[in-house]
Amino acid sequence: HNADQQTPVVLAQAGYLEASPLHVSLAISFKTLVLFCTLCLWKPLLSFEAFAKVICDSYNMQSPYYFPRNTSNYFI
Repeated sequence: HNADQQTPVVLAQAGYLEASPLHVSLAISFKTLVLFCTLCLWKPLLSFEAFAKVICDSYNMQSPYYFPRNTSNYFI
């Protein structure tokens, strides 16, 4: 196994899910995904974009200037 194949496993063991299996440049914690799913149970129309902007703001990070249009499909 090379390092690229082991990266997703190492990230998962650390509690993170990579956004892309080939070239990891972004990862999100499982706890954050669970929080988003829990919020969606109470507010089904909550967009992932709005959630991500709130998370970025709470950590004083600049939010990305764009979000993929089909991000809601990631949680089905």
